[in-house]
Amino acid sequence: MRWGRLGAFWALPWAPYALSFALQALLAPWLVHDWDGFVFVRAAEQIVRGVTPYAIAEQAPNYIFLNGEWPSPNSWFAYPPGALALFAPFVGVASLLTHDPFVLRFALKLPLIVGNLLLAFVVGKAVARMGGNERRAVLLTLFNPFLILIAAVWGMFDAWIMVFLVLCALLLADRRPVAAGVAFAAAVGTRLQVGADDGADQAAQDRDPRGDRRGTAHVSV
Repeated sequence: MRWGRLGAFWALPWAPYALSFALQALLAPWLVHDWDGFVFVRAAEQIVRGVTPYAIAEQAPNYIFLNGEWPSPNSWFAYPPGALALFAPFVGVASLLTHDPFVLRFALKLPLIVGNLLLAFVVGKAVARMGGNERRAVLLTLFNPFLILIAAVWGMFDAWIMVFLVLCALLLADRRPVAAGVAFAAAVGTRLQVGADDGADQAAQDRDPRGDRRGTAHVSV
């Protein structure tokens, strides 16, 4: 009888989501990336006081510099406002009530965990559209150790970028270009990463007999 009830529960469409949420919620208060967690929580607390992290970066107080290199790089909040909008309301409200680090970590990670759940949902829809097994895709996403590590342990919002990008692809497949453009803009507004592509740089050098080494910049979402 007990196993029958468990089987009936597991067959419910929302049951895997509930179990994944519970697992991630149990992990959330205990661990966080030391620097990113500090930056995100501090930035949210400052937003409540009407100060953006971008203003803090311009002011350059001592605490925004990560290491002892000289000149030390400014390592403060380096993401678009969309990322801040994900967690700042939760952390900001929690910081008004308490300074307990366990509560603040949970408040930080709550929207990130929701991002994992939404990613599983849109991935399932995408796989079903291609003729695959939707439930299997949902389960593999909900209980993916890497995704759980990134959101519930590290405290990073990468899953939300993929939510918007997969949603963009689904909307394009439905011939809804305007909505797809909005979804893509949301992805860009959440995280934009600029850096040097060493592989492309090396390939360019190999093709240049003069050995003129130029850095190749790339932008990725």
